[in-house]
Amino acid sequence: RPVELLGLVGSAIGVFAQVPLTRDSDVLLALLRRVGNGMLPDGTAIGTGLAMSEEHLKDRPRGSGVIVLFTDGGNNTGSPDPIKAAEIARALDIRVYTIGVIPSLSAREEDVLQRIASITGGRFYRATDPAALAGIMDAIDRVEKTQRYLPEVLTYREHYVFLLIPATVLLLLELVLRVAWLRRLP
Repeated sequence: RPVELLGLVGSAIGVFAQVPLTRDSDVLLALLRRVGNGMLPDGTAIGTGLAMSEEHLKDRPRGSGVIVLFTDGGNNTGSPDPIKAAEIARALDIRVYTIGVIPSLSAREEDVLQRIASITGGRFYRATDPAALAGIMDAIDRVEKTQRYLPEVLTYREHYVFLLIPATVLLLLELVLRVAWLRRLP
């Protein structure tokens, strides 16, 4: 999606914007590769991560914001709670697609992710392996197409050159005739 704005928010006990909204997918991918354990204290702050993501998207046109939430655990720290954050996303017209990395999620944690997706008009997915994750991302990409309206571009083609050349020739001819042949007598 080369024309889309993408960002990356990491969350554990704390939350940080790893990559603010950008069209530079190379930077996003490079920083995504650097995300790892130990960047923040251990924990899962789903609601806080959603809230920060919503903060980045709140000024975007209504209906154009999408959050893809990846998690391998249930919310165990931070505020607001994930359901409250989902309600805020719905109020901002932001869809949240939740992806649970299985098998580490419990049925209760899966239920919370399903509720987040349902509240916001998104969908819950289970990612069991990298191939399944790639299929999920393709499915989200097919559903989330952004319509772009390009302003009308007017192209002008100047036609004055066709008249400028004969006018210049006639002007030069008049000057030559005035000096050489059509001289006035005093």
